[in-house]
Amino acid sequence: MADQLTDEVHLRGDSTFQSARHTLIFFVPGNPGLISYYSHFLITLRSLLLNDTNNASPSTVYHFHGASLAGFDLAQDSRAVRASHKKLLPLSLVDQVLDTKERLHLTVERVAKESDNPVHDINVVLIGHSIGAYICLEILSQLQIARDSQLNVSASLCLFPTVFELAKSPMGRKVGPLTRIPFFASFMHVLSKLIFGLMPLFVVTRLVGLVTRMPQRPARVTASFLQSKWGVLQALHMAKDEIANLTHDTWSDELWGGPARPLAMMAATIKSQQSIDSSSNTGTKLHFYWGADDHWVAKTTRDRLFATRARVADTPDEVKRPDMHVNTNSIGHAFCLQEGDMRIVAEKCAEWIAGLHDA
Repeated sequence: MADQLTDEVHLRGDSTFQSARHTLIFFVPGNPGLISYYSHFLITLRSLLLNDTNNASPSTVYHFHGASLAGFDLAQDSRAVRASHKKLLPLSLVDQVLDTKERLHLTVERVAKESDNPVHDINVVLIGHSIGAYICLEILSQLQIARDSQLNVSASLCLFPTVFELAKSPMGRKVGPLTRIPFFASFMHVLSKLIFGLMPLFVVTRLVGLVTRMPQRPARVTASFLQSKWGVLQALHMAKDEIANLTHDTWSDELWGGPARPLAMMAATIKSQQSIDSSSNTGTKLHFYWGADDHWVAKTTRDRLFATRARVADTPDEVKRPDMHVNTNSIGHAFCLQEGDMRIVAEKCAEWIAGLHDA
C-alpha cells in the first residue's frame, strides 16, 4: 500500500482484547493536499505505536485514516471529483474545513461500526501538517462552539503549523504578491496542462526529481499532482486564500486552554524552554511541532505564540495550555519528503500519542 498513489489511506486496527480502547488517528495534509506524500509517515507511526515497547499499549487499538484534501485527486484515480465535493472547484479554505469535518464524522462512524463500539467511545487524535494544522484547530473550535458533538477528540498534533500571519513568513512574502496577480492561478493551471499534460508520468517524475532533488516516491507524487485534473489550480487558489485570511489569532481562550499572556511576561521563556511536557493535561491536548527555520512560518509569529500560549509550568492555570516543541534537527517544512526527517517526526508523534494513555 505504501508504494501506491491513492487519495485515501485507511489502516484498520485489530485486537483480541474485548475491552480494548479504540483510537482513530485522523491525518489532515498540507498544501498541496495529497495524502500520498504522507503514507510512509502514517505507516511508520503505526509501526512505532504497535511495536515500540515504550509506546505500545496492548489494550489500545489504533486505526489510521487520511485523505487528500478536496480538489487534489490524483490523475490515476478514476474519480475526477469525489462525491464529497458539493461545490464547484477550486474550493476555499472554509470549504476545506467543512469537507474535512464531514469526513471526520464519517470516518469515526466507520471505525465505530468496524469495532462494534458507540461513536462517543472512539478516541480521536487529529494530526495536521502545515495548513492541515489550521484545519484541525478550526474543526476543534467549531466543535467547542457547537457543544453538542459526540466526537471525543483527545488531542491535536500540529506539525510545522501555519496557523496565522502566513504573509509574514519568508515564502509568504514571495508567494503573496504572485497570488494577487489577476488570473494567476488559472494561468498556471493551463500552463501546467500544456507542459506536463502529454508527457508520460515517468518522464515528469524524472524531471521533478532532477529539478527538486526529491527522492523517487515524493517525486512521483508531485508528478501526479502536476498531471492531475484540478491540483495546480486548487493549490494556488487555496494558497491565495491562506495568505489573505491567516492573519491573526481568532480562536477562543477555551481552545488555547487559557488567556493569552502579555509578551513581556514570557520573553525569557522562549530561550529556556525547548519542549514542555503536558502529560497531565485534561480535555483536548494541543501539541505543536515547530521547525527551527521554517520558510512558511515567521520566527516572530512562532516565538510570540510560544510566549503567549505555550504551557510553561505544572500549575492548575497552566495545565490545559499547549505543549510546544521546537525541532533542533534542521528538519524542513516538508518533513515527509525525506525518510530520516519523517521518522524523527513520527517518533515524536508516537511519544505524544502514547502519553495520552498514561495521563
